Amino acid sequence: MLSRMKKEQRVIEIYQQGKTIREIAQDVHISFGDVAFIIKKLTGLDDATKPKEQDKLPVTLSKD
Repeated sequence: MLSRMKKEQRVIEIYQQGKTIREIAQDVHISFGDVAFIIKKLTGLDDATKPKEQDKLPVTLSKD
């Protein structure tokens, strides 16, 4: 089991490889929010919680 510090380091490594928040969360076994918090701490950007294009789900409108 990884310590908190090692998980943060792993998140940063994977983030720098260009992986999505979803991919990082699955790899490190932490929540999307925790990943976003770590990225925000690293980059200082407020939009770290916004999903990248690959993470967006398609929107469909149903006619009921």
